Amino acid sequence: MFESLSQEGSSSTREHGGLGLGLSIVKQLVEMHGGTVRAESEGPGLGAIFTVSLPARGVITTEQEPASKLRDATDAFARDEKISLTGMRVLVVDDESEMRTLIATALRGAGALVIATASAAEAFDELSRHSFDVLVSDIAMPVENGHSLARRIRARDDDKSGIPAIALTAYGGPLQRQLALAAGFNDYMKKPFTPQDLVRAVASVRGVGPAITSGV
Repeated sequence: MFESLSQEGSSSTREHGGLGLGLSIVKQLVEMHGGTVRAESEGPGLGAIFTVSLPARGVITTEQEPASKLRDATDAFARDEKISLTGMRVLVVDDESEMRTLIATALRGAGALVIATASAAEAFDELSRHSFDVLVSDIAMPVENGHSLARRIRARDDDKSGIPAIALTAYGGPLQRQLALAAGFNDYMKKPFTPQDLVRAVASVRGVGPAITSGV
Protein backbone atom coordinates (compact mmCIF):
# COMPACT_ATOMS: atom_id res chain seq x y z
CA MET A 1 0.00 0.00 0.00
CA PHE A 2 3.03 2.29 0.28
CA GLU A 3 3.87 1.87 -3.42
CA SER A 4 3.16 4.76 -5.80
CA LEU A 5 -0.23 4.54 -7.56
CA SER A 6 -1.29 1.58 -5.41
CA GLN A 7 -5.10 1.62 -5.28
CA GLU A 8 -7.99 -0.62 -4.27
CA GLY A 9 -9.59 -1.37 -7.63
CA SER A 10 -8.34 -0.07 -10.95
CA SER A 11 -11.54 0.47 -12.92
CA SER A 12 -11.75 3.84 -14.64
CA THR A 13 -15.22 4.27 -13.12
CA ARG A 14 -14.33 3.26 -9.57
CA GLU A 15 -16.46 4.96 -6.92
CA HIS A 16 -13.69 6.27 -4.67
CA GLY A 17 -11.16 8.78 -5.97
CA GLY A 18 -7.50 9.31 -5.20
CA LEU A 19 -4.28 8.79 -7.11
CA GLY A 20 -2.63 6.26 -4.79
CA LEU A 21 0.20 8.70 -4.04
CA GLY A 22 -0.53 9.79 -0.46
CA LEU A 23 0.96 6.88 1.46
CA SER A 24 3.95 6.71 -0.89
CA ILE A 25 4.68 10.38 -0.17
CA VAL A 26 4.28 9.76 3.58
CA LYS A 27 6.79 6.91 3.42
CA GLN A 28 9.31 9.00 1.50
CA LEU A 29 9.02 11.95 3.88
CA VAL A 30 9.35 9.72 6.96
CA GLU A 31 12.39 7.90 5.55
CA MET A 32 14.03 11.22 4.63
CA HIS A 33 13.94 11.99 8.35
CA GLY A 34 15.44 8.62 9.23
CA GLY A 35 12.18 7.10 10.39
CA THR A 36 9.84 4.25 9.51
CA VAL A 37 6.10 3.89 8.92
CA ARG A 38 3.97 0.76 9.20
CA ALA A 39 0.29 -0.14 8.92
CA GLU A 40 -1.78 -2.65 10.91
CA SER A 41 -5.40 -3.82 10.68
CA GLU A 42 -7.44 -6.55 12.34
CA GLY A 43 -9.43 -7.16 9.15
CA PRO A 44 -11.85 -5.70 6.60
CA GLY A 45 -14.13 -3.02 8.01
CA LEU A 46 -12.15 -2.77 11.27
CA GLY A 47 -10.05 0.25 10.32
CA ALA A 48 -6.29 0.60 10.28
CA ILE A 49 -3.55 1.95 12.51
CA PHE A 50 -0.59 3.75 10.93
CA THR A 51 2.48 4.15 13.12
CA VAL A 52 5.27 6.61 12.31
CA SER A 53 8.55 6.25 14.19
CA LEU A 54 11.13 9.06 14.03
CA PRO A 55 14.58 9.33 15.63
CA ALA A 56 15.00 11.74 18.54
CA ARG A 57 17.69 13.66 16.66
CA GLY A 58 17.19 14.95 13.12
CA VAL A 59 19.03 13.27 10.29
CA ILE A 60 21.08 15.54 8.04
CA THR A 61 21.39 14.21 4.52
CA THR A 62 24.49 14.93 2.46
CA GLU A 63 22.56 14.63 -0.79
CA GLN A 64 21.71 18.32 -1.03
CA GLU A 65 20.33 19.62 -4.32
CA PRO A 66 23.16 21.39 -6.20
CA ALA A 67 22.66 25.10 -6.68
CA SER A 68 23.12 24.65 -10.42
CA LYS A 69 20.09 22.33 -10.58
CA LEU A 70 17.98 24.85 -8.71
CA ARG A 71 19.06 27.55 -11.15
CA ASP A 72 18.23 25.28 -14.09
CA ALA A 73 14.75 24.61 -12.69
CA THR A 74 14.17 28.33 -12.18
CA ASP A 75 15.35 29.11 -15.71
CA ALA A 76 13.09 26.38 -17.15
CA PHE A 77 10.09 27.78 -15.29
CA ALA A 78 10.85 31.26 -16.58
CA ARG A 79 11.03 29.94 -20.14
CA ASP A 80 7.72 28.11 -19.78
CA GLU A 81 6.06 31.25 -18.42
CA LYS A 82 6.58 32.83 -21.84
CA ILE A 83 3.89 30.52 -23.22
CA SER A 84 0.71 32.53 -22.96
CA LEU A 85 -2.82 31.12 -22.93
CA THR A 86 -4.34 34.59 -22.66
CA GLY A 87 -7.95 34.61 -23.79
CA MET A 88 -8.07 30.85 -24.33
CA ARG A 89 -11.22 29.19 -22.92
CA VAL A 90 -10.40 25.87 -21.27
CA LEU A 91 -12.89 23.38 -19.84
CA VAL A 92 -11.46 21.19 -17.05
CA VAL A 93 -13.11 18.05 -15.69
CA ASP A 94 -11.73 16.08 -12.74
CA ASP A 95 -13.68 14.51 -9.87
CA GLU A 96 -10.81 15.16 -7.41
CA SER A 97 -11.30 18.66 -5.99
CA GLU A 98 -7.61 19.24 -5.20
CA MET A 99 -6.45 18.14 -8.64
CA ARG A 100 -9.20 20.19 -10.27
CA THR A 101 -8.05 23.27 -8.36
CA LEU A 102 -4.39 22.70 -9.22
CA ILE A 103 -5.14 22.31 -12.92
CA ALA A 104 -7.33 25.41 -13.00
CA THR A 105 -4.77 27.46 -11.07
CA ALA A 106 -1.93 26.47 -13.42
CA LEU A 107 -3.94 27.36 -16.52
CA ARG A 108 -5.26 30.62 -15.11
CA GLY A 109 -1.70 31.54 -14.20
CA ALA A 110 -0.88 31.38 -17.91
CA GLY A 111 -3.84 33.60 -18.77
CA ALA A 112 -6.51 31.04 -19.68
CA LEU A 113 -10.19 31.47 -18.89
CA VAL A 114 -11.06 28.26 -17.03
CA ILE A 115 -14.34 26.55 -16.19
CA ALA A 116 -13.76 23.59 -13.84
CA THR A 117 -16.30 20.76 -13.52
CA ALA A 118 -16.44 17.70 -11.27
CA SER A 119 -18.02 15.12 -13.61
CA ALA A 120 -18.40 14.12 -17.23
CA ALA A 121 -22.07 15.07 -17.10
CA GLU A 122 -21.27 18.61 -15.91
CA ALA A 123 -18.58 18.97 -18.58
CA PHE A 124 -20.88 17.80 -21.37
CA ASP A 125 -23.54 20.25 -20.19
CA GLU A 126 -21.02 23.13 -20.29
CA LEU A 127 -19.95 22.11 -23.81
CA SER A 128 -23.58 22.07 -24.91
CA ARG A 129 -24.13 25.63 -23.70
CA HIS A 130 -20.77 27.34 -24.29
CA SER A 131 -17.80 27.18 -26.66
CA PHE A 132 -14.31 26.27 -25.48
CA ASP A 133 -10.89 26.16 -27.10
CA VAL A 134 -9.54 23.12 -25.22
CA LEU A 135 -10.89 20.31 -23.03
CA VAL A 136 -8.70 18.89 -20.25
CA SER A 137 -10.28 15.75 -18.80
CA ASP A 138 -9.39 13.13 -16.24
CA ILE A 139 -9.95 9.53 -17.36
CA ALA A 140 -10.80 7.74 -14.10
CA MET A 141 -14.09 9.19 -12.85
CA PRO A 142 -17.16 7.55 -11.27
CA VAL A 143 -20.38 6.96 -13.26
CA GLU A 144 -18.91 8.13 -16.59
CA ASN A 145 -15.19 8.15 -17.35
CA GLY A 146 -13.19 10.40 -19.63
CA HIS A 147 -13.19 7.94 -22.52
CA SER A 148 -16.98 7.94 -22.60
CA LEU A 149 -17.09 11.73 -22.39
CA ALA A 150 -14.68 12.08 -25.34
CA ARG A 151 -16.70 9.63 -27.45
CA ARG A 152 -19.94 11.50 -26.69
CA ILE A 153 -18.35 14.80 -27.67
CA ARG A 154 -16.98 13.42 -30.94
CA ALA A 155 -20.35 11.86 -31.76
CA ARG A 156 -22.24 15.14 -31.49
CA ASP A 157 -23.73 16.34 -34.76
CA ASP A 158 -22.64 19.89 -33.97
CA ASP A 159 -19.04 18.95 -33.14
CA LYS A 160 -17.74 20.41 -36.39
CA SER A 161 -14.92 22.32 -34.72
CA GLY A 162 -13.47 19.18 -33.14
CA ILE A 163 -12.43 20.74 -29.81
CA PRO A 164 -8.85 19.69 -28.95
CA ALA A 165 -8.88 17.45 -25.87
CA ILE A 166 -6.17 16.33 -23.45
CA ALA A 167 -6.56 13.17 -21.35
CA LEU A 168 -5.16 13.02 -17.81
CA THR A 169 -4.58 9.66 -16.16
CA ALA A 170 -2.70 8.04 -13.29
CA TYR A 171 -2.21 4.91 -15.39
CA GLY A 172 0.71 5.05 -17.81
CA GLY A 173 1.88 2.96 -20.73
CA PRO A 174 1.35 2.70 -24.48
CA LEU A 175 -2.01 0.92 -24.11
CA GLN A 176 -3.50 3.73 -22.02
CA ARG A 177 -2.30 6.27 -24.56
CA GLN A 178 -3.84 4.27 -27.41
CA LEU A 179 -7.16 4.02 -25.57
CA ALA A 180 -7.20 7.78 -24.99
CA LEU A 181 -6.42 8.61 -28.61
CA ALA A 182 -8.95 6.06 -29.86
CA ALA A 183 -11.65 7.66 -27.68
CA GLY A 184 -11.03 11.01 -29.35
CA PHE A 185 -8.37 12.75 -27.26
CA ASN A 186 -5.60 14.64 -29.05
CA ASP A 187 -2.97 14.31 -26.33
CA TYR A 188 -2.32 12.25 -23.21
CA MET A 189 -0.57 13.12 -19.95
CA LYS A 190 0.25 10.87 -17.02
CA LYS A 191 -0.21 12.13 -13.46
CA PRO A 192 1.65 13.57 -11.72
CA PHE A 193 2.83 16.28 -14.10
CA THR A 194 4.18 19.80 -13.66
CA PRO A 195 2.10 22.94 -14.22
CA GLN A 196 4.60 23.90 -16.92
CA ASP A 197 3.99 20.65 -18.81
CA LEU A 198 0.23 21.16 -18.63
CA VAL A 199 0.46 24.71 -19.97
CA ARG A 200 2.72 23.56 -22.78
CA ALA A 201 0.33 20.70 -23.65
CA VAL A 202 -2.68 23.01 -23.83
CA ALA A 203 -0.73 25.46 -25.99
CA SER A 204 0.42 22.60 -28.21
CA VAL A 205 -3.03 21.19 -29.01
CA ARG A 206 -4.05 24.70 -30.06
CA GLY A 207 -0.96 25.01 -32.24
CA VAL A 208 0.70 27.74 -30.21
CA GLY A 209 3.45 25.82 -28.44
CA PRO A 210 5.80 22.81 -28.56
CA ALA A 211 4.26 19.36 -28.31
CA ILE A 212 4.73 17.39 -25.11
CA THR A 213 3.39 14.04 -23.99
CA SER A 214 4.01 13.08 -20.37
CA GLY A 215 4.44 9.57 -19.05
CA VAL A 216 3.95 7.62 -22.29
